Amino acid sequence: MVQTTSEVPNPLRPEQDANAMVQEMLRDAEVAPEPEVGDRVLDDGSGDLPPTIIDRVESAGHTWLYNTRSGEPASVNNNMVPSRLSQTWRDDGTPMFTTRDPGFRPHIGEERCLLHPEKPERGEYDRMGLPVCRASHIQNEYEVRQHMRTKHGKEWAVIEDTRQRTEAAEDRKFQRVMLDRYAAQDTVETVEAPTTTPEPLVSDVDVKTPQVSVACETCGRTVQGKNLTGAKVRLRSHMRRVHDGT
Repeated sequence: MVQTTSEVPNPLRPEQDANAMVQEMLRDAEVAPEPEVGDRVLDDGSGDLPPTIIDRVESAGHTWLYNTRSGEPASVNNNMVPSRLSQTWRDDGTPMFTTRDPGFRPHIGEERCLLHPEKPERGEYDRMGLPVCRASHIQNEYEVRQHMRTKHGKEWAVIEDTRQRTEAAEDRKFQRVMLDRYAAQDTVETVEAPTTTPEPLVSDVDVKTPQVSVACETCGRTVQGKNLTGAKVRLRSHMRRVHDGT
């Protein structure tokens, strides 16, 4: 039976594929600057004897590797380059590093450590005896807090305690101001009530519900009541007040 193209097995095993990819990337590798190398000297020969060298440090060379997702470059010793190029991302198995510059770089943050010498609170922190940290280019404020917790745990606790006590004092001051303001608004001038209550005036005429009218025979004035009995009661009251009961 003839195998189709899709059924033809790959002549290389997975590890062979990886090795081939690593070798291809090594061909494109860029040489990185060497770190300081030299001799470990036991005696520099400042006396009568010549210098004695007990170990000579030589480098295998360095190569630039780039993170395939962030683009961040790193100078890696050539002895470690093959193992680094073999590392892959867990989620999709793609290479973690490459010798080819991807053309982008990680975002450079603009935040600084709270203990940075250029922070406006630096003067206060100096009085508190807090150290200086020059960490900068932190991504965001959350990363600043994480940096403080992990790198400056004791200093972070001092700063947080000071902040909380300051906020509590400001809250108490604000509450006192508001209470004083409310107390001033609720103050009302007290007016003394009269010692005697004047007798209310009794109208001879009920203007709300006039039903029955009776005329005074002496002065001809008319008083009204809800009914005849009420009108006569008001008439007698009128006679006592106006005509002295006559």
